[in-house]
Amino acid sequence: MERVEVRFARVGDVLADSGGRLTELELTRNARLRHPEDRAAHLAAHLLVRRVAATLAGRTADELTLAQACTTCGGAGHGRPYLPGLPRLFVSLSHTRARVAAIAAPRPCGIDVERVRPVTDAVRRQVLTAAERLYVDKATKPHIAFSRLWTAKEAMVKAGLGTLADAADWPASPAARQWTGGSADELHVGSWLVS
Repeated sequence: MERVEVRFARVGDVLADSGGRLTELELTRNARLRHPEDRAAHLAAHLLVRRVAATLAGRTADELTLAQACTTCGGAGHGRPYLPGLPRLFVSLSHTRARVAAIAAPRPCGIDVERVRPVTDAVRRQVLTAAERLYVDKATKPHIAFSRLWTAKEAMVKAGLGTLADAADWPASPAARQWTGGSADELHVGSWLVS
C-alpha cells in the first residue's frame, strides 16, 4: 500500500514548531500579502507541506525546497507546487486564515481547506452540478454541504483532474476524503485525494 501523508493544522500550531525554511521567492510573495493573518497562514502552509513531504522522503523539512510552476504561463512562484530533485513525490497545500493543510504522495494529489461560510445561489450555480445544487438545497446544513463539495473540487483541481472554470460540469469525486475541524463559530472543512 502506498504511503500518503496528510495533515490539517491550526496556523499557530504549525508556526510554533520548527522545521523548514521558505525560499526568497516564497518570502517575497508572503511579504506582498496585506493582512497579517494571511501572511501567517501562507507561511504555515508552506512550512507544513515541507514537513509532510519530509516524512515520506526520509529527510528533514530544512533539506527540502518548494517550488511552483504554472502550466499555463510557464512562470515560477505560482501554480502547482513541486519539490525539485524529488520527481516521484507530489505535494499540495492549502490555507485559510485559521487553518492550513498539506499532502504528500507518490502520485498527483490535491488538498483544500476552507472556513464554512454562506454562499450565494449564483456561486452555487457557477461551481456545482445540478445534482450537487439539489443535494445542497436539501441538506440540513447547506453551508457545510456546499463547503464539502467545494473543497473536494478544489482538491481535484490541485490534483490535475479538472479546472475551476468547468467545475459546474463535473461532479466532486467520491474518492475525495473529508476532514472537519474547529468550533461551531469557526467551522472548517477540508478534502484531499490522490489521483
